[in-house]
Amino acid sequence: MSEELTTRQFLERREKGLREKLASAEAVVAKLQEEWEEAKRALDAIAEPERNQSVLSSLLEPAINPLLGGFGTSPLGQSFLGGILSPDDLSIRNLVTSAFKGSRPFRMYGATTQQIRDFIKDNFGRDIDRASLSPTLSRMRDEGHLKGPDNSNKWRLGSD
Repeated sequence: MSEELTTRQFLERREKGLREKLASAEAVVAKLQEEWEEAKRALDAIAEPERNQSVLSSLLEPAINPLLGGFGTSPLGQSFLGGILSPDDLSIRNLVTSAFKGSRPFRMYGATTQQIRDFIKDNFGRDIDRASLSPTLSRMRDEGHLKGPDNSNKWRLGSD
């Protein structure tokens, strides 16, 4: 019977030791996870200009073409994508138009004012104040470019 207690004691000690090692390993994994997330945020920040250029080429060009004389060029033949405009040069109206043209869910289901603000912030790095955005949305509605807001406070593309 004493041999049985010894085996039991051995197993209890082993279990306790493994539990302590596991807790220590979990702390190391948590620290590594934190460092990895920090490195990923830094990498995303570095990639931001690249992402903005991609967004400019795919989303803004249709909205800007009329301003530049069509086909992504200025009247002088300078390429829009060549850097003659940046997101800071664009009007709120152009950013809203780009949000609806560049986001299929916005085209299909509409978007709240906050969703439009978030899209502009995430894709163009511009934090548009609600007090500046709301009048623009209302003017676009009055001109027929947008409809809304509806019962769910969503704006939708107009018939234009």
